[in-house]
Amino acid sequence: MVDRLQAARTARVAQGSSRRDFLQRAALGALALGVAPPLFAACGGDDDADTATSNGGSTSSEGSTSNGGSTSTGLQRFTIPAQAPQTIIPGFGFDLGSQMAILAAWSGLYAWDPTTYEPVPAEAEAYDVSDDGLTHTLTLKPDLVWSDGTPHVAGDYVFGIKYRFDKGLLFDPPWLVGMLEVFEGAGFEALGVEAPDDRTVVFRTTNPVPFFTKWLAGEYNYWALPPHALADQAAEDALNRAEPFVGNGAYVITKLDSTSVVFDRNPSFAGEPPAADGLTLRVFPSTRDAAAFTAFRAGEVDVSTLSIADLSNVQADEELSDRLSILDWQNPLLIALNHASGPLGDVRVRQALYAALDRESIASNLFRGSATPAYQLLGPTYAGHDAERRPFDVTPDRARALLAEAGFPGGEGFPRLTYQNLAIAGLQELSQVIQAMWKDVLGIDIQINGVDSATFSEKIFGPEGGWGDMSDLPWPEYFRDPADSLYGLYSFGGLYVKTGWQGHDDELQARQDEAVFELDPARRQQLLADYDFAVLEQMPMIPVVFINDAQVRAADVDGAFVSYGPGFAGAFAMRRGG
Repeated sequence: MVDRLQAARTARVAQGSSRRDFLQRAALGALALGVAPPLFAACGGDDDADTATSNGGSTSSEGSTSNGGSTSTGLQRFTIPAQAPQTIIPGFGFDLGSQMAILAAWSGLYAWDPTTYEPVPAEAEAYDVSDDGLTHTLTLKPDLVWSDGTPHVAGDYVFGIKYRFDKGLLFDPPWLVGMLEVFEGAGFEALGVEAPDDRTVVFRTTNPVPFFTKWLAGEYNYWALPPHALADQAAEDALNRAEPFVGNGAYVITKLDSTSVVFDRNPSFAGEPPAADGLTLRVFPSTRDAAAFTAFRAGEVDVSTLSIADLSNVQADEELSDRLSILDWQNPLLIALNHASGPLGDVRVRQALYAALDRESIASNLFRGSATPAYQLLGPTYAGHDAERRPFDVTPDRARALLAEAGFPGGEGFPRLTYQNLAIAGLQELSQVIQAMWKDVLGIDIQINGVDSATFSEKIFGPEGGWGDMSDLPWPEYFRDPADSLYGLYSFGGLYVKTGWQGHDDELQARQDEAVFELDPARRQQLLADYDFAVLEQMPMIPVVFINDAQVRAADVDGAFVSYGPGFAGAFAMRRGG
């Protein structure tokens, strides 16, 4: 096994084109399965709030929550806004609503510390890695059980991985740990995962992986599933309706319908128990929807993640502004460029568009201080971030000079390009500001085509790929490491699928692999930054800002959380003040 994996590692650079082909197939496969790609978590733009799974499970004995806590028991419970989950089974859905429900109700070998956001053991008792960094052995805690009391063993991890693999759902993270070869014709056994006994799970990778525990904490494709609750399709359907719920996370689902998902503490949870006794996800069109803030003002939810308009209102309110948190996060808002379209094929045009944007103004004025200017993909929470570095001179004068060098002085003769925009609060205003800046600095006109999330997804991910010349590309983090973003974006061209960026050649692919899998932290930092800026010099996409979460909480609530990725762990530390 080790010899074969070593040989596969040697062949990785030569597989650049097949890697991109695979990623394109994966994204299209996700769409065909009805699995929403992780584009909209950044701004909570799901318009399908009335399509949640309905009428599953029993009503919670503790009742629903509000700003005042539980109705009569005195237990600490919280209600927070969420979108309607498409599924509650990990690895089956990547929309924001599903992710929030799954992170509350399921656990992996590692989890995120709710205050430091560092990976900490959950079901794992020990982790050991071989001298060559390729064999990762995890020992489970003794006497694990599922929430219904059924014994939970290491083989459940292998079962869960294969269960998804057989459905074609194991598409998201394998290349991150050097296991892509399984998708080039090999079977499940080539994935390098086994359970030699009831308390041991072994992963074999084709590269040393410095982010392995982060990957385990954040990627729920590799979590266990309960075999006894998934005996056939009928059992899967029942579990997805929580009839009954069987999981291994901090909470168990006790009610699931089109309006809310209600959780009670799981007494069998193997990790650090959450501070609150219960949690309710109340369904809204998006986590930043105006209706969620209205519900907060009415005392119906305990926290509200704010839209730009609501943030402005909170900042102007003396009482509410004292309860406002701005949570820095790795969540870049990018503009993906169709380099195969007209003048965008000229790197000087792409660089001009990049240089013409006043990111500081966008962050402070449009986002009211709740965003961070983005000159690279890797943000402040990631290795490789360099706050002082720029890929080249980023000024209006340089932008105008670049466009003139490309043959369009003052915008003369430049065709009108189309900007595919996800027409939700925040992104809509942002596209208009960008349109105005390009007109003012470069003298060019951009046509904004605003569409709802369903149409946006079909245009971006559908077989026709009709997204025009450029498009929004919000991209949230999932396991708090540069590998999370770099392989998801740069490897296949600045947009998730279609018109793969030909500039990302074998040399750049080799530099990416070297940086991502480097074990020495200082060298990794430098390699990541160098690679990031080498890509940005060619501009297949334009980073604009890192969107941070602005959140206001009720007067008696301590703590804050981000709705997606590792940041959701913060919800487990929320408490009510004295």
